[in-house]
Amino acid sequence: MANELLKIDEEALQKQVTLIKDAVGDYKNFGDKPFEESIEALNDMNTDFLAKFRVMLGDLNDSNGNVIKELEEIASLAEEILKTFQKIDDDAAASMGFTREG
Repeated sequence: MANELLKIDEEALQKQVTLIKDAVGDYKNFGDKPFEESIEALNDMNTDFLAKFRVMLGDLNDSNGNVIKELEEIASLAEEILKTFQKIDDDAAASMGFTREG
């Protein structure tokens, strides 16, 4: 187990980082309060369920700014992990006399 090598598919990791960043961008397009219109539409209706649903949507609206920040942090950390692996790979290659293509 101590002699096992860590095998990283850099291309797949790059694709995942891109997917995460794109997903965060798509999510941000919903805005800071994505359920505002839905809450307003429910205001004219009156049942116990809808009141609870309105509260839930309001809570989601209120926390959405934090969710966006956390998602952006995840995307940033994923990119940092990719860059770290690339640097490790570049350093190892350089120590053997190779350089990265491209």
